[in-house]
Amino acid sequence: MLTASRYGFGAQAVIGFRSPYLSYNDNLFTALKSLGFAYDTSVPNCFDDAEDGANCSWPYSLAQGSPDAETFARKLSDGPNPLVPPRVQAHPGLWELPITTLIVPPDSLAASYQFEPGLRDRVAARAPMPYPSFHEPPTGKITGLDYTLLIDAGLSGDEMRAILSYNLDLHLAGNRSPLIFVAHAQLYTSSPRGGDPARPTEADREMRWKGLTAFIAYATSKPEVRIVAAQDVLAWVQGAARRKLSDSSKPHG
Repeated sequence: MLTASRYGFGAQAVIGFRSPYLSYNDNLFTALKSLGFAYDTSVPNCFDDAEDGANCSWPYSLAQGSPDAETFARKLSDGPNPLVPPRVQAHPGLWELPITTLIVPPDSLAASYQFEPGLRDRVAARAPMPYPSFHEPPTGKITGLDYTLLIDAGLSGDEMRAILSYNLDLHLAGNRSPLIFVAHAQLYTSSPRGGDPARPTEADREMRWKGLTAFIAYATSKPEVRIVAAQDVLAWVQGAARRKLSDSSKPHG
């Protein structure tokens, strides 16, 4: 049996969880809390009609449930192929670091982000996508997974770069909520096997890797951007919450 300690860290160092295929439910969160996990990162955010990429949710406590899960459930149940993901009840002590929903940039920004016009139309043509991928054509919103972009939407690595760069700029221009993007190593490193599109040819691998690293270079060129571990984001948010609570409890003269 393989254990975490064999790779330089013990089980106690693992404090976060993402459910496979974003298949979360209340039993999952109850189990995570009982096992001592600090956070989950399985729920997509920013699908509400009032959210535009500049006001996506920050990490939050699940003490009152998840408004993001409520919105996602409503969106999926209203679509042409309705699904009803579970709502999330209250789970005090557990935090959610929601997965950033991305917005495909409109053609008016093709020159600015260097992509071929018609990007939204090309994505919409692949709908409906299998869960957990979800695309909303009127707004251009799409689940923030590289598998969604590269496989289900059939985009190139450079188109992925353009989408990520555009969304980073939206976040920076707005409330600066963390951009939590889910990447899968096999999409960039595996060899062809049995015609599986998730296992790229060498040319696909190079194209995808070039797009991903070009986005990272773009992001790190901005002095206000940091690429950090999820647990560091959570620690910062929790620290800010404690400071706010402490300041609010101080007497004012």
